[in-house]
Amino acid sequence: MALVVCKNCRRAFISAQDEELCSECTTRLNELYPVVRNFLRNHEEKLYTAHDVARILGIDVKDVEGLVTLGLIDSGATQKQAGPRRPPNSGEAKKGPKAKKESSMYVYHKKRT
Repeated sequence: MALVVCKNCRRAFISAQDEELCSECTTRLNELYPVVRNFLRNHEEKLYTAHDVARILGIDVKDVEGLVTLGLIDSGATQKQAGPRRPPNSGEAKKGPKAKKESSMYVYHKKRT
């Protein structure tokens, strides 16, 4: 048995196994995961922030962020930071000043496998 801090709510709890979440958060996130996943799958054409998803579904933004932290929902931040994929030495010209600016906010979407 060990004293562990919940990754979602930051409350301490006693864990007999290597659990990362307290029982309350585990139950809540297990109920919310299919709802959030189905919402994102049904709205693939648009990217949403965690705040957008929480506001639309009427849930706590910490729970949406918890699903991302646990890896249940993929964050599009890695794709945005990596930039477009080009072959080395492609000689492709850089985009001019009219290029669309990307938001610095992390955008969340469904996990692609």
